[in-house]
Amino acid sequence: MGALAKLLRELSHRLGDRLLSLGSQDWSELERACKMGFLAEWPHKDALAGWVLSVSDFLRTHGQIPSWQTGFVGPTELVESMARELPWMGSRSPSKVKGWRLARWVVRGELGNVGWSETAREALVLPVAAVERPLRSLGWLPGGWSDLSVGKKQEWFEARAGVSFEHDPASVWVPLETVLARGRFGPACQEHLGGCKGCPVRSDCPCPGRS
Repeated sequence: MGALAKLLRELSHRLGDRLLSLGSQDWSELERACKMGFLAEWPHKDALAGWVLSVSDFLRTHGQIPSWQTGFVGPTELVESMARELPWMGSRSPSKVKGWRLARWVVRGELGNVGWSETAREALVLPVAAVERPLRSLGWLPGGWSDLSVGKKQEWFEARAGVSFEHDPASVWVPLETVLARGRFGPACQEHLGGCKGCPVRSDCPCPGRS
């Protein structure tokens, strides 16, 4: 994450407000801006300019993030469009974790913008592949889990989340993503959620310092 933040700062410094509005006619400039010494060992460095240009094209086609609420029928269409049009967003992946994570941030308003409708929140998918490890730590996984197909695992998880968090099933994704991580003052999920009081997995949490 630190390297990613540095990369974004460098791109913003070099390209300014034009970073996400560049077109194919700006390819040479974009290629030069994407050449950075600290990326020398990164295996995907030669693809970076193309990735940035793809994001610019996506925004030109679909508008900025606040307009996606009306520009897409729902989060499923948003995720499918990103998978088709953006590199490494899961065009061949059955889970499309990256797309659904971005959809969660946008639809639930976690990026600071106004969240989408309740219907859209209910339509969010939580890929079990993204949270299988913390689910195991919480003791939530049923017997015979390793023998289930990817589809059956997803069906089980959607049913589990739907029963416990009917109107906002994606709310459980936030603590699950951070339940094993350490933050500056303790478990990172406590910092993210402002404490344990409203945490949807509090009763099963293995953290001894719940407060």
